[in-house]
Amino acid sequence: MARWGLIGQDTALSHLEEAAAGGRLPHGLLFTGPEGTGKASAAAELARRLLCTAAGALRTGPCGECRGCRLAAAGSHPDWLTLEAESGKEIRVDAVRELTHAAQLTPHESGARVALLEPAEALNPYAANALLKILEEPPGSLLFLLVSHRPERLLPTIRSRCQVVPF
Repeated sequence: MARWGLIGQDTALSHLEEAAAGGRLPHGLLFTGPEGTGKASAAAELARRLLCTAAGALRTGPCGECRGCRLAAAGSHPDWLTLEAESGKEIRVDAVRELTHAAQLTPHESGARVALLEPAEALNPYAANALLKILEEPPGSLLFLLVSHRPERLLPTIRSRCQVVPF
């Protein structure tokens, strides 16, 4: 898998656009770096671009007009799965199992599905192992976007199954 030097949000999105346009987007991306570097917003922007049904959305950004964009803006897109830990809390295995079940379903809107986990290091050990199972055999239409301030806290096997995007 390709590794990049430290990059900013615009550069990351540009690299990811090129990979997606060429059909080379991996099934898992790990956005890493200190807090405040834009990795979470870059992951969310990539999700919006993938779920937008307008032509050229990967290059130009989401149109904001299509059904996919409206659903994403409302936080109710059925193909955008999210696991977020509340401050100081962990992501538990039940939440990952729910995500795994939802991930097995076919896409509803655009043909793409996105699962955003933030911060990924909040996965407790059982949740991390449950996530590892689906990362090893991911559904074809699902892209995992993991955002982490402390990637060293992730299982090495999770890190190895994702392309690292350092910020």
